[in-house]
Amino acid sequence: MQAQQVYKKAPFMKLAYSNSLEYSFFSEAKLQFERIVSHLEEKHVLHDEHGEVKAYINTEGTELLRCLFQGFLDIKTAEEPRQQAFSDHDIALNYLKNNCKRNLESLFGTVTVHRKGYSQRQCDSVFPMDGELNLSKDKYSDGVRLRLATEAVKGSYDDAISSIDTTTGAHIPKRQARQIVQDIAQDFDGFYLQHR
Repeated sequence: MQAQQVYKKAPFMKLAYSNSLEYSFFSEAKLQFERIVSHLEEKHVLHDEHGEVKAYINTEGTELLRCLFQGFLDIKTAEEPRQQAFSDHDIALNYLKNNCKRNLESLFGTVTVHRKGYSQRQCDSVFPMDGELNLSKDKYSDGVRLRLATEAVKGSYDDAISSIDTTTGAHIPKRQARQIVQDIAQDFDGFYLQHR
C-alpha cells in the first residue's frame, strides 16, 4: 500500500525507475489484475453462478483496462519533450506550463491526461500532446463518440446512454450525447459534400 501512495504522489518519474512494481507506470494495473485473480481463487467464488462471475470479471476487467490506458498516458507524459521554440499562427509561445491536466472519458472509464502547455499573454494555451493523441476539444474519446453514434441510430438517446452505461466504463449525460451526435452528423454531411 505504501508503494501505491508513492506512485500516486509522483507518477511521472523517469523510465529508468519504472522497472519495479513500486515505480511502474502500470503498477495500478498489476495490482488490479492481482485483485481479480485473488478474488476468482477464493473458495466461496467457486460456488457462484457463471453469471455472477462474468459480471464481476466484466466490471473489474473494465477497471483493469482503464488502469492500463492510464499507465500508457502516464508514460507519454513522462516522455513528452520540452519544445524550445513553439509557435502558433506565427506567435511565439514561450511560456511553459508543466503538468496541465484534462480528463478523458474513454470506453474504460475516466482517465487523466497530463501534458505540457505553451502560451503567451493574451493567447490561448496550446497543448501539443492533445494533437499527438488526436483528442477532441471536449472530454469524450473517439471510441465513446463512435459507440454513441452507433447506439443512437438504433433508437433513442436514452437507450443509447443506457447501453453505454451498462456495457462500458463511460458515461455521457443526455445533453452532451445530443451535441456529440449532432456534431458527428454535421461532420458526415461536410465529408459527403466535399467528396461528391
